[in-house]
Amino acid sequence: MSIDQTARTAERLPEREPPASVGAPFELLESKLRSPIPRRGAVPRQRLVRRLAGSREVPVVAVFAGPGYGKTTLIAQWARADERPFAWVSLDERDNDPVVLLSYVACAFDQVEPIPPAVFEALASAGTGIETVLVPRLAAALSMMQIPSVLVLDDVHVLRNRACVDAIATLVSHLPAGSQIALAGRAEPKLPLARLRAQGDAMDIGAVDLAFDTPEADVLLRESGVHLPETNVVALVEHTEGWPIGLYLAALSMEAGGE
Repeated sequence: MSIDQTARTAERLPEREPPASVGAPFELLESKLRSPIPRRGAVPRQRLVRRLAGSREVPVVAVFAGPGYGKTTLIAQWARADERPFAWVSLDERDNDPVVLLSYVACAFDQVEPIPPAVFEALASAGTGIETVLVPRLAAALSMMQIPSVLVLDDVHVLRNRACVDAIATLVSHLPAGSQIALAGRAEPKLPLARLRAQGDAMDIGAVDLAFDTPEADVLLRESGVHLPETNVVALVEHTEGWPIGLYLAALSMEAGGE
């Protein structure tokens, strides 16, 4: 199946509204559950998308690098090229509450395949035990899902609450076959990633991988209206160490006549 075909398959999946029963403790922001559309003119990260496409047997994909490396753009391009649905949660500081975090995760998965009402009832009930009820109930529902999917937790570095991190670790251990969790952020959360790596259950993409090579930098520069000889592009890549945002800022400077 071609990339265009798989993208159209994903686009045909129906959008499901978050269950109303989740809205009791707080108001859900639907924008946090939307997979971003790669911006027009974004440099195709084909070599990395191919690598991600070949990782389906690995439960966890870890994409960690500093700002400006295109982590979200890469995963959005992967989502467009994969026939599986992607359940997306863009995290922020408010998600350091396990009820809030698990509510968004449950809603994201519910857009892929209906989650049992008992999960949302537990989330909406004040005083429900996190470790004894909420996490096991959602983990059990996840393990029974029939549609392989990818849960993306973007900006996962904002999570500092131990209960939130432990909840994610439990969900990882209950992923059904063919499903993955993609973690993206500026720094690793305190998840047992070392153990997962040792077991071959985690694949890493870091700053070195995300750095643009010369052909990718040339595409970026040309999309920005800057045309340079290959030797100059090579020198610019070396100077910026392939940092995408650094290359983009250099291109803007050149376009403005600041070369």
